[in-house]
Amino acid sequence: MMTGGRISDAVFGGWDVATIMSRQSGRPMTVNVSGDPLNTGQSNARANYLGGSKTVSNPTLNQWFNTAAFAAPAPYTPGNLGYGTFLGPGTFSADFSIYKTFHVTERHRLQFRTEFFNILNHPNLGNPGLTVGTATFGKITTASDPRVLQFGLKYQF
Repeated sequence: MMTGGRISDAVFGGWDVATIMSRQSGRPMTVNVSGDPLNTGQSNARANYLGGSKTVSNPTLNQWFNTAAFAAPAPYTPGNLGYGTFLGPGTFSADFSIYKTFHVTERHRLQFRTEFFNILNHPNLGNPGLTVGTATFGKITTASDPRVLQFGLKYQF
């Protein structure tokens, strides 16, 4: 028969926790033009940079960068914009797990896990549309998953 101390230890004792946190700057972005303006058989040529600021002071989902600073080059002319000339949105993620292993026999264990991915529910935005002249040019329309919770039961032998 289990005493009160042994029962509470069996239920509340022996839990382990783990965390993973990561922060990354945005990925390099290059504004491009759809089609084959150079007539080389390659699609998505680089756009022309018209000058001025590439960024906006207060980026929003509808205007992440200054779309007026870019245009399609003339036919058969390469764009003057360099590759990866500015960065997309950065990411931040905090994952957390808590688990407990129950010893069934000497060689058999049962582990209960609860895992939280993006526990702080931080929005991690995708890159904006990068093709001049499209409806999504300069707009962010994607994001990574919100907070995800999962439970698991693992039998170890």
